[in-house]
Amino acid sequence: MLAPGVNMPRSRSGQCPRPRLSVYNGDVMKAMAVYTPAPIETDPLRAIELPEPEPGLREILVRIKTCGVCRTDLHVAEGDLPPRHPRIVPGHEIVGAVVRCGP
Repeated sequence: MLAPGVNMPRSRSGQCPRPRLSVYNGDVMKAMAVYTPAPIETDPLRAIELPEPEPGLREILVRIKTCGVCRTDLHVAEGDLPPRHPRIVPGHEIVGAVVRCGP
């Protein structure tokens, strides 16, 4: 989802654009998470399932097709940088499709 306050694209009618890809109708999403930072070669990432988020005000839900992990994400995973919360899901460089718009 976009960060709060980020403007989402709208059509001339003022509606959110409709996704071109099929919508995932599940209620969970798969992710890789870091619970305990450690060297990458020790596999600190764990496969998890999380509830599918509901887009809030001025947010969109994006079905991610592919995701890149930058060096900063690796620094957090390895403990070189402090995590912001106990379970970090790295990756913010994505390619995907808008599947739902919030209010």
